[in-house]
Amino acid sequence: MSAGFIYTAFYEQLDLEIRKSKNAEFGSRVGIDEHSFGGKKGLRRSEFVTMIVDHDNKKVREIVLGKTHDSLTQNLAHIPGREKVKLVTLDMSDSYKSFAKNFFPNAELVADRFHVERLIQPLMLSKRIEITGDQRTNPVRLLMNRKRKNLECWERTKLDMWLKLHPKMNELYSIKEQIGRFYEIKGPDRAETAFNKILERLSHFKETSMKRFCKTLAGKLKS
Repeated sequence: MSAGFIYTAFYEQLDLEIRKSKNAEFGSRVGIDEHSFGGKKGLRRSEFVTMIVDHDNKKVREIVLGKTHDSLTQNLAHIPGREKVKLVTLDMSDSYKSFAKNFFPNAELVADRFHVERLIQPLMLSKRIEITGDQRTNPVRLLMNRKRKNLECWERTKLDMWLKLHPKMNELYSIKEQIGRFYEIKGPDRAETAFNKILERLSHFKETSMKRFCKTLAGKLKS
C-alpha cells in the first residue's frame, strides 16, 4: 500500500471518529490537565493545551489550545451535558478552578493526586542541590523520587544511609512518603485524620518555603 493510501484511510477514519463523538455528552466524571509544548530552538516560549479527559470511558474527550477561562469556555460550550458532571479532577490552579466551578455547576472539584504529590518536589530538589550540587544523574536523586515501596532492599538501605547524614533532607523525604501513603487510606474519617497529621507536622517548620507549602497543601485538599 502506498503512503498516500494509508494517509487518506487514516484521516477518513479520524474524521468518522470525530463526527461520532461531536454530539456526545460529557460523562459524569471529567479530568482537566495541561500539557506544554516547547517553542522553537533558542526560544523559551511554550504553547499550552488543556486536555479534557472522560474518566468514565478512560479516554481524552477534547483538547483545547490554551488554558484561560475564556478559551476553555468558548471551545467546550458546544458539548452537551455539562450539568450532569458530578466529579472533576484537576490541577487546582486558579484558572482551572474558576473555570470548573462555573462550567460544571453541579460537580465536586477534586485536586489531582499527581499534582498534589509533586508539590514537595521543588523543596526536595532545592535541598538536594544545596547538599550535592546540581548532579542530575546522582543515584540519590533517582532513589528519592521513586516510591519507597517500589525500591529494592539494597536501594532502601543505600538511601537510608545517605539520609541519615542529612536530617533535614530525611525529614522532607519522610513527608513526601507520608503524602503518598495518604492516598492509600480507605475511609474519609481516617483520611482526614492522616491529612491533619501531615499539616501538623509541616506547621513546625520555620522556613518560609515550608510554611507556603503547608498553606498550599491545605488549600488544594480542603477547597
